[in-house]
Amino acid sequence: MHPVGLVSLGVWLVNDHLLKAWWPGHVVVGKLSDVAGLVVFGLMGVALWEWLWWWRRHCEPPLVWSRAAVVACSMVGAAGLAAINLHEGAAQCYRVGLGALQWPWRAFWAWVWGQAVPWAQPVVLWMDPGDVWTLPAALVPVWLVWRGRGVGRG
Repeated sequence: MHPVGLVSLGVWLVNDHLLKAWWPGHVVVGKLSDVAGLVVFGLMGVALWEWLWWWRRHCEPPLVWSRAAVVACSMVGAAGLAAINLHEGAAQCYRVGLGALQWPWRAFWAWVWGQAVPWAQPVVLWMDPGDVWTLPAALVPVWLVWRGRGVGRG
């Protein structure tokens, strides 16, 4: 619930659902999603880790484990972003996988509105090798957790 994480999540949602429709292919709009997504991915990963630890043991995890979790989550996010922008096979897996994850929501809303339930469809992803310039944003969640006491601790 850190303000940086909440702002990043808001920027990511507004950017992906409004700004990309208004200015498709714009350089800044594309980079905004990458930066915000890297911040959110790292923070959500460590938040999930800390929540699972608490749920299992009813206490906060040792800070060193939260720090390791945020480093791991941020590295996975950065590697994933690099892979989908530099390797066609990874990009295609992302397109199909995210399309499959979105399908239940699309099917539910089609059913609610009395429309035919659609098939799962791949999402649109333009590979942009220039997106690797946004990878330093993966260090933001690491910095936040290392300077604080974990995601839920201050």
